[in-house]
Amino acid sequence: EHYGAFAAVPAPYKALLWILLALSILLTAYLKINNFLRGARLVRSNMTLYKLIKEIYTPQFMSVSLPHLATIALAVVFLYQKGMTLYLVPVLALLFGLFTVSLSLVFYMKGVYLLGFWLVAAGLLTLFAAEQLSILAMLILTFSAGFILAALYLYTGLNGERR
Repeated sequence: EHYGAFAAVPAPYKALLWILLALSILLTAYLKINNFLRGARLVRSNMTLYKLIKEIYTPQFMSVSLPHLATIALAVVFLYQKGMTLYLVPVLALLFGLFTVSLSLVFYMKGVYLLGFWLVAAGLLTLFAAEQLSILAMLILTFSAGFILAALYLYTGLNGERR
């Protein structure tokens, strides 16, 4: 059946959707943490989640992250208050891209570097074409394609060998 709007969907279906969404977020977080720990244990076999967090959140990381995250938050608030929500996806892609390029300089990860440049380029392109594109198309061009490219690079590298 087609309901026309999310508000028209019966409550049990909405509840099921929210439960499935929460479970998928929890499963993704669990898998991501396990992947991080597995990679960290290749470097140091006694790595725990606490030690990994302590290794990542260094003063250098915080000095790079906090200004970027504050700028992203303020840009979202500004665009929302000015009624320019059409530009949220391109601006978020652009700012998050600059953030990930900065992080790649801290962590020396080529996949993150690739993601950052993709987000900057795609964010700029969608910023100027925002009136002609749907929000879904902008999300696909920026974040979806960027994360897929970064994942492909992570698993295959540029010369095609499986990692």
